[in-house]
Amino acid sequence: MNFQLSIFNSSEKGVSLIITFFILVIILAVVLSISIILYSEIKIIRNIGDSVVAFYAADSGVEKTLYYDRKAVPEGATGGKRGVCNLCVACPTDDPNCYDPNTCNISKNEGDEVQNDCESPFTVCENCTITFNTTLADFPKKTYSVKAVVSQITSPINPSAKFSNLRIYSKGSYTGVVGANEVKRAIQLDVQKDETKNTLPDINNAFINFKTQEFGYDIFISADINAHGHGVKSVTAHIYSSNYDNPNVPLLPVSGIFSDGTYTATVSGLDAGIYSADITVCDKNIPSKCYTQTNIPGI
Repeated sequence: MNFQLSIFNSSEKGVSLIITFFILVIILAVVLSISIILYSEIKIIRNIGDSVVAFYAADSGVEKTLYYDRKAVPEGATGGKRGVCNLCVACPTDDPNCYDPNTCNISKNEGDEVQNDCESPFTVCENCTITFNTTLADFPKKTYSVKAVVSQITSPINPSAKFSNLRIYSKGSYTGVVGANEVKRAIQLDVQKDETKNTLPDINNAFINFKTQEFGYDIFISADINAHGHGVKSVTAHIYSSNYDNPNVPLLPVSGIFSDGTYTATVSGLDAGIYSADITVCDKNIPSKCYTQTNIPGI
């Protein structure tokens, strides 16, 4: 009886060893799985940090392009009136964070007059492509490359309104630690500048039917107004007559009616004679910006 009991106890000890082994295997598998998951999460977190640095590197390229677009406009510039086309000239060559002079290029887009790259300031910047690369001196593993394209577009609402469009594509890259993968992020930005906002309104096809008939006939004034898509604040005509001793003094202002780009006015009750007129049109957004066409003769 005692002998059989000892055999039974020995078999129980063998089962316990097997169960213990399987438990250890399961624990080891769980630990390895958790380690793999944690390693992946740590790698993702590190890449997020590197991604933020790469994004701000790309943003630096955008900010530098916008800075020189405002600051490098040469005196007497026409056309696009942008300074970005002069970036390679204006950016100090002794600034290690400025750009790589071997990779800063400016070229005219197809259809434009060719100008030597970077030798003199561009006075016209309407259709150009600018590319440059920069490696930050304090952070040699952080770089950005920029491609900026300047083009001209017109307003779909009013073709007389002209805009200079600057499209900036900046790509930043950063390598956090040795052996890590390079992380890249890109930013695209479109900036439009109204090239006609300082342009005075145009007056076209203006006329006044001068009056030679007897008292009581009407004087009719008409003109086509082009406000370059900015709207018209007011249109006023000043009528002059050669009948009076001082013909340079207007008789009266006439507001008239402005509709669909045409100004019309009718004046009644004047003496018979010959009349001329000045027409003044003022911008809606900037009332002080006015244009006057003088001495519109009668027909």
